[in-house]
Amino acid sequence: METDIHSLSKRLETGSPKAEPGIFVGLLESNLPSEDKVADRMSREGMALLVAGSETTAQTLSITTYHIMANSGVVTELRKQLESAIPQADVLPPLAQLEAIPYLHACVQEGLRISYGISGRLMRVSKNPIEYRDWVIAPGTPVGMSTVFMHDDETVFPDHRAFKPERWLEKREDGTRLDKYLTSFGKGDRQCIGMNLAQAELYMTIASIFRQFDLELFETERSTVEYYRDYFNSFPKSDCDGVKVLVKYSPVKPVSYSKHVLWSIDKPYRSTTSHARPVKPPSQLLHKTAVVSACASLLAATIYIGLSNARTAHAESPPNNNNQPQSQLFRLEEVRKHGRDAEEKWITKGNKVYNITDWIPGHPGGEVILRAVGGPVDQYWNIFTIHKKQEVYDILDSFYIGEVHPQDLVDGRVPVEQLADPFKNDPKRDERLIVHSARPFNAETPEEGLNSFITPDHLFYVRQHMWVPDVHEKTHKVVIELPNGDEKEYSLGDLKTKFKEASITATLQCSGNRRKHMTHEARSTNGLQWEGGAISNAEWTGVRLRDILKDAGVPIDDLPSNVKHVQFEGAEAYGASIPIEKAVDQFGDVLLAYKMNGQPLAPDHGYPLRLLAPGNVAARSVKWVTRVRLSDEESTSQWQRRDYKCFGPNIGSSQVDWDSAPAIQETPVQSAITSLRDVTPHSANDSKLLQVYGLEEDSIAVEGYSYAGGGRKIIRVDVSADDGRTWHQAELLPDQGKGAKAWAWTRWRWVLPRQQAGRCFVVKAVDEAYNTQPGEYEPNYNFRGNLTNQTSKASPGKETMRIQILFILSILTLLSSSTLALPPLHHHPRPHDLSPTRNNNNFPDPYDCDIPATPTTPPLILEFYSFGPPLHQHAVLSCLEQAFADAMTDPSVHRGLMGTEKREYRSTVGGSVHFVVEPDERLTWEMWRQVLVKGFWMDGWDMAREFQFFVLVPGQMEEFAWGWLGM
Repeated sequence: METDIHSLSKRLETGSPKAEPGIFVGLLESNLPSEDKVADRMSREGMALLVAGSETTAQTLSITTYHIMANSGVVTELRKQLESAIPQADVLPPLAQLEAIPYLHACVQEGLRISYGISGRLMRVSKNPIEYRDWVIAPGTPVGMSTVFMHDDETVFPDHRAFKPERWLEKREDGTRLDKYLTSFGKGDRQCIGMNLAQAELYMTIASIFRQFDLELFETERSTVEYYRDYFNSFPKSDCDGVKVLVKYSPVKPVSYSKHVLWSIDKPYRSTTSHARPVKPPSQLLHKTAVVSACASLLAATIYIGLSNARTAHAESPPNNNNQPQSQLFRLEEVRKHGRDAEEKWITKGNKVYNITDWIPGHPGGEVILRAVGGPVDQYWNIFTIHKKQEVYDILDSFYIGEVHPQDLVDGRVPVEQLADPFKNDPKRDERLIVHSARPFNAETPEEGLNSFITPDHLFYVRQHMWVPDVHEKTHKVVIELPNGDEKEYSLGDLKTKFKEASITATLQCSGNRRKHMTHEARSTNGLQWEGGAISNAEWTGVRLRDILKDAGVPIDDLPSNVKHVQFEGAEAYGASIPIEKAVDQFGDVLLAYKMNGQPLAPDHGYPLRLLAPGNVAARSVKWVTRVRLSDEESTSQWQRRDYKCFGPNIGSSQVDWDSAPAIQETPVQSAITSLRDVTPHSANDSKLLQVYGLEEDSIAVEGYSYAGGGRKIIRVDVSADDGRTWHQAELLPDQGKGAKAWAWTRWRWVLPRQQAGRCFVVKAVDEAYNTQPGEYEPNYNFRGNLTNQTSKASPGKETMRIQILFILSILTLLSSSTLALPPLHHHPRPHDLSPTRNNNNFPDPYDCDIPATPTTPPLILEFYSFGPPLHQHAVLSCLEQAFADAMTDPSVHRGLMGTEKREYRSTVGGSVHFVVEPDERLTWEMWRQVLVKGFWMDGWDMAREFQFFVLVPGQMEEFAWGWLGM
């Protein structure tokens, strides 16, 4: 940018070539002082203008768009009011009228609140003392606030994590206006001068998008828009790939823009590249939300950018439909003839027609899809939102046969009837469950459920493929089907009275447990992104399947050669099977269970009857079981033949041969860290635990679970406190489970002095066959993300208390007081003490001020933030990282730095490094000074000019910055 400014200056001086009017031309030709027109200053102004005028607004639009679409009630009400206020979808009224639409205004305000605007700290410096309540802030102290803390304040915005436009429509009891607390654009004489333009962008773009387009989220979770990193703007985790939506419908006709074609979604247009490759209609295209338009008039450009980033082809002009093959058109009456009883079964999706006859046998939901044949599937998929994935759309595309005749369309769409919601009778779930999908409901066990041997019923993880069926104990029956076709039926009462009751303690684990770890550490995987809580342990009571089969006439001790598998069907159409050897093994403990932890099964866990196949993946323990079939082949269901299998790291979903791998049965050895907690001799309960381990100082207790399939016993758990460099053995807790084998998980614990704790804990388990967990993810990668069992890692920094008061120090000030041999620096006064003294401007010498490490002292957080080119950021941050790594082994400082967790963030605008430090003794500023000196003078570089240095410690809820620049 500096080069461009230099070039522009020369053009203005010489007049050749003539410079076009613009912002920088105006600035350079103004009467500003010459020092304000230098290239460096102008380039920085340009960067600020670029970021403020595009990035901040785009970020807010992206986050707001997600939250609107993620809340069906919000998007319904917004569209209702937009349709009323904007009769013609592609003709927007004046901005003032848009701002007067109540719900649109509320959505914009709530979007500004939940996206924060600028998340970075904005400072001002007063030359005079400032009195704030009981505090007196010294002259020259940078004082600032964080919008994040303002907008997350529960006293002002209750349930702050929820997107609730209604809060802006309600009157406050105290009569104050809620926008008083909205600080996205700042306040007072330093508020954003471009706020009116930004608000216009928000109103016009949101109105255009939701009035003209029917969108649905595509493989996008809330974490995609949640604040995790601070790049001045708020950014999510680095592995998030942005908000993705499917553009389903638009009344807008094709629009030519920049020699490219933008498609309407209501007609089956086709386009080709110069290679004549056919392109899918945009209704099947993945649209990444990348709102960069300066106003709603550039909405077409926005949609184009999203489509071109997906699969659309470039065309020089709109297609000539006369030269394109026409899709076959079908009347809806003809589609209805291909219903449940027809030989060929058709459905419609959008305005397209599909012959899914060959798909039905492999459909994951079994024959449930027959409910939709002969008509639209849209309303079913709106209920079963798990279908809204690209892999499903790709499968459906292969069965495409044509389009619905335009004469049968209403407002450009196939008429869709509203369905009774099959999920409306689903049970109420505990709010502590970590939800991954609501329909069907899938949620993992929270930490408190993982830290007890028996998982409470209400915290047991939930894995559903459909709704919870409406079944009752008095009428429920299970049918045993023999190979010759004979059947025998048992009621629940029959099972309880005819057979001996048995209780088994067994762990159930989803095959996708820890799938998210594989995604993060290796590559993208298909399926719910479980962390470590898709596993739970319970005591199950029922009758042995072996006894039932024997009673039904199966010769369990001399099985026929044509009986190799036992298939199970559930009331909701789920199906799976286990080998016959497992089913009849007297030590296999396979049950038809009707109790869980001494109580009747909960609806989510199979009430009134379920299969329990201990030692096998949980997918084989069919819930609400209605039929048991002996067969020479395994279950033909999708869940047996496709979903629960693993393939090599070189195999992707597009080239997989599903029959080349066996279905998962037993699971490999597994372990995970579920808790890192401080223990101190000052606590009565903790002191007893410390005595057991012969410790007297502050320590860390590391706890978790370990488990191996097949009933293999855990014989050892190895734990490392230094990222795997050295190892120790954890204590295996003496929990007693019931059963012929080790069907239950083994809990473990390790306690060590805090001063010995490094930055990363690692755990691996060993079973009785000496199987252990691998360390690397990539060699064991599979695109389904099944059976992730790599060594589990955790950092003590994850439990660190975040900040309320922010302290800012100049690195130059610290360096100037260094006693080490450094190049000469200009003298600066020493910084003020970081601990403010109430009603007193006299601060003690910081080098005489220690930070006490009492049991109640929260951790410290050091944050370094760099502005400048990315390459310079990389060098600076790397040097600082190396300085901390060196300090870890330096006896003079390492005790104060052990337990540090590093988080490193970089961008084209700025980068930062956070070091989260758990104090274990009195940490002095001298320690930090030594580290900083090393960091900023490695290789003789003077990098302090590029950095801000933050020391973050807990304090009062009011947020302002204490520090000393001294420059």
